[in-house]
Amino acid sequence: MNAENKPQLTVPLSADSFSCPKCQTIQENGEQCCACGLIFEKYYRAQERRAAGVVQQDPVSHIPASPRSKRSAGMLVVLVLILFSVGYWQFDKSDGKQGGADGGATLSEKNDPNLAYAYTPFAGTVAITHDRTFMEADRFDGPTVLDTMDPEQIGAYRKEKIQKYAQLGFFHPGYDPLKAPHAKIYGQITPKTAWVTVVPYYIANPYILLSLTHDGKVAPFTAFLDQVDIVYSNGKITETYTGMNGRIWREFLASDTEKQGIINLTMVNAWDAGFYHVHLVERLCENVAPASAADNIGTTVFSQSSFFHVGQHRKNNISPYDARCRITLKDINSSTRLIFHLWRNKPQSVAAPPDLVYEMSFVP
Repeated sequence: MNAENKPQLTVPLSADSFSCPKCQTIQENGEQCCACGLIFEKYYRAQERRAAGVVQQDPVSHIPASPRSKRSAGMLVVLVLILFSVGYWQFDKSDGKQGGADGGATLSEKNDPNLAYAYTPFAGTVAITHDRTFMEADRFDGPTVLDTMDPEQIGAYRKEKIQKYAQLGFFHPGYDPLKAPHAKIYGQITPKTAWVTVVPYYIANPYILLSLTHDGKVAPFTAFLDQVDIVYSNGKITETYTGMNGRIWREFLASDTEKQGIINLTMVNAWDAGFYHVHLVERLCENVAPASAADNIGTTVFSQSSFFHVGQHRKNNISPYDARCRITLKDINSSTRLIFHLWRNKPQSVAAPPDLVYEMSFVP
C-alpha cells in the first residue's frame, strides 16, 4: 500500500505538518512518510526504547513540544482508542474473596499503624513525577517487571517507590505492604504471574493517591502520559493537565463511546497511605454534574481499599468496580476542575476540615 492510499490517523492531536525524521520532507501528519516510506510508529517506538533510561524533566517546567513529542502523544491516543476495547482492561467480575472490598479500615485505631501514626502535613513544595518503567515503553499490552516477582520482591518494589518522596510523610515509618492493614490490598496477589499491563502503575506510583479511569475500566489516565505536572505544596496536591496533556485528556474521555464524560475514581493509594476517606467537593468543582445518589462520592464520604488478585482473565488485576465513585462531566470539551478532600479518620460530615486537599485541573 502506497502513502497516498494509506489510511490517515483520525485523532486531531498532531501538528498540521512536520518534517520526516529520516528524509526531512515536509508533509501532512500521517502514518508513513510520503517520500521515503518510513513508518513513524516503529521509528518513534524505537526512539522511546532508547530513551527509557533517561531521567524525566521537572514536571513543573513547560517546554514547547517538538514535532517528535507531538507525534508520540498522538500515538499514545491511538493506543488509548484501540486498547480500551480489550476485555481484560476492565475491573474483574470475579472479585476473589472480596478481601479488599468492604471499604474502610478493619483494625481499631489503636492497632492500625496508619491511624496510630501522627501524620502532619509537610511544610514545603515537592514536584512529583510518575513512573512507567514497570512496562516497556508504550507497550500497554506487554509484560511488566512484576510478572516474575514473588511477594517479598513485590513488597520491596513498593517500599522502594515509597522512599522517593518519603519527606511528605504520607506513609507510616513501618510501612510493609504484606502486613495489616496494607495486606488487605496486597494479600491476594498471585506471585510470579502475569499482570494486566497497566495495573502495576498503581503500585509504582504511590504518591498519585487518586486516579481517574473510564467508568468500569482499570487503566488510570496518567498512565498514558509521558510526563505529568503534579505538585504537592503545604497540605495540597495539584495535578494540572494543559497543552498536549489536556488534549489527550479530551480524547481519553471521547474514546469511551458508550459512556463519554463518565469517569471513575480509584483511591487504592490514598487508602494504602491511611487517607481512608474521600469526598468530591462539588460546590468547588467545574464542569461536574451534581450527583443524585445518596451514597455517591460527590454526596457523602467515600471509602474503598481495592485489592489486587488474579481474576477471570488469569492475570493479576485490581478489584472491585464501585459505582459510588462515578463522576459525570457536563461537557468533555470544557475545562474541568475536580477538588477532593481526604481524611484519615472518618469525618463527622463532608464540611469537616480535610487532612489533605487534592485538586485536578484539565484544559482540553
